[in-house]
Amino acid sequence: MQTSRDGVAGGMPDFLLDVGQDTDLVDVRRIAPDALIARAVANARSALWRGAHAVLATLNARTRFRFTGLYRVEQPVLRNVALFDRENPMLRGAGQCSALTDTYCNIVAANALALAVADAATDGRLIGHPARGSVLSYVGVPVRDRAGRVAGTLCHWDTRPRLAPAGELVVLERVAALLAPVVGSAMTVADRAVDR
Repeated sequence: MQTSRDGVAGGMPDFLLDVGQDTDLVDVRRIAPDALIARAVANARSALWRGAHAVLATLNARTRFRFTGLYRVEQPVLRNVALFDRENPMLRGAGQCSALTDTYCNIVAANALALAVADAATDGRLIGHPARGSVLSYVGVPVRDRAGRVAGTLCHWDTRPRLAPAGELVVLERVAALLAPVVGSAMTVADRAVDR
């Protein structure tokens, strides 16, 4: 099926449309049927007993993104709580830190709003952003603590341009609420070593 910025041949699109400089994000709530969103959230919820990595794997399976991650904001750094890598699914990365300002998660955290980037190279919002040359696609939402403050982010990202499935921001928002306790209580090996 051929796609374009103006729409999709054969009816309603089943993914987010490209977001360019002069357009707004398509309201994904109107594109994806509520039943599909509910099923995706239920699948993530059922994986929760196996841990955050299993939830991320479940979310990632809905997309073409290479990475799905859960991060904790610890000014001035962004700490990886859990990461799923489609190309290395057995890898269980956690604890790595990046300068918060060098990430798209910083935009999500600073604005307390979701962010979708289909192709950073053509997205005017990201001119001058440090990640623009390496992370070409990103879909992320804030993870909030009990007081409603942004404690972290839940996101898909890739080094190639990617489109997200219909309703993905809604799915991520709902699953972020499920994963909030994980972000709030996450302790890395380094944290545990300091506590001893």
